[in-house]
Amino acid sequence: MPTWNEHLQKALHNEELLAFLATASPVYADWQIVLLFYTCLHYADGALAQWHIHPLSHVERTNAVQVRFPTIFLEYRVLRDLSQEARYGTRLFSASDVEMLYQIVFARVRSYELTSNLVEIGSEQKGAYPSR
Repeated sequence: MPTWNEHLQKALHNEELLAFLATASPVYADWQIVLLFYTCLHYADGALAQWHIHPLSHVERTNAVQVRFPTIFLEYRVLRDLSQEARYGTRLFSASDVEMLYQIVFARVRSYELTSNLVEIGSEQKGAYPSR
């Protein structure tokens, strides 16, 4: 099963791609939202791995996040739902949608006390959403 550190490395890798896409033209806001969710997922999985919890499905993970991290469950669910909408729906997201999600929703998950120790290990990306 992946370790706490392996999930951290994957989350940081996803954030690097997110920073790259933030400067891309045209704007790929839908894929940035998908990346926000999967980055959040790896932070959650890393924290869950500390309790030897390794969800095998999105349903198991969602339930584990709701039980173990109720403080950030709403944010997790918002990112999960918007990621699904970005992948399967027809809604066109904007760069400002992504920036709002990053600054308000994702930042809250990222700084949550159980994941803050994950982020502080070797992350230079910590901070504001990269601007164009």
